[in-house]
Amino acid sequence: MIFKKIVIMDTEKTTLYLCKDSELFYMSICYLVMECPCITVKRFNSDCKNLQIFAQDPYPVILVVKYSWLQKNVGADISQFIMDIRGVTVLMYFDIDNFDLILPLFKQGVHGFFTEHITKEEFSYCIHELLQGRTFFSQDLVPLLLSDSKKSKAGSTQPIISQRESQILKLIIAGYTNKEIAAKLFLSARTVEGHRARLLQKFDVRNTAELVFEATRNQEVA
Repeated sequence: MIFKKIVIMDTEKTTLYLCKDSELFYMSICYLVMECPCITVKRFNSDCKNLQIFAQDPYPVILVVKYSWLQKNVGADISQFIMDIRGVTVLMYFDIDNFDLILPLFKQGVHGFFTEHITKEEFSYCIHELLQGRTFFSQDLVPLLLSDSKKSKAGSTQPIISQRESQILKLIIAGYTNKEIAAKLFLSARTVEGHRARLLQKFDVRNTAELVFEATRNQEVA
């Protein structure tokens, strides 16, 4: 997928919070958003003792963390940590060697994942998607999600989907909108919307984030 330059509008002003434990990571994120004046980057103490600063921020907050930091400061109870900071979107920088942990972390409430290969355009798109309440996986992770046979749940009953639904599901996981999917498959946006609704029903999920998780876990799109 080629990412068009997304302009974050004033209505999408947001604050990215990064812990103070890595100057290099901080500088890297600042570089990715340097052309997005509506995005502010702030830092917080890595001991997690002053997390009320998130609630005090006047704009939507995205917590950008490394998996190593989450593991060190939060431990195994990641889902509880995310509940404690309810309303804060969690975006994780991920080492691709730890790929097997992505789906468990996603299930615990992490909203998005990216690696060192992300570009400015893709990161801008990532922030835009998260602000819209959607999930995000950087493009180098998507093929791994689709091909990882180890994530299939033994003994689970997989929904039966059509070839067209399978095509649309792959594009949904890749981050395409209904309008973009319609253009690629020469369909109307309303038709794609109908297919998306039926996929949610077949997988018995409430939203796109849950659909991505269930579809990749059950290998419906492999």
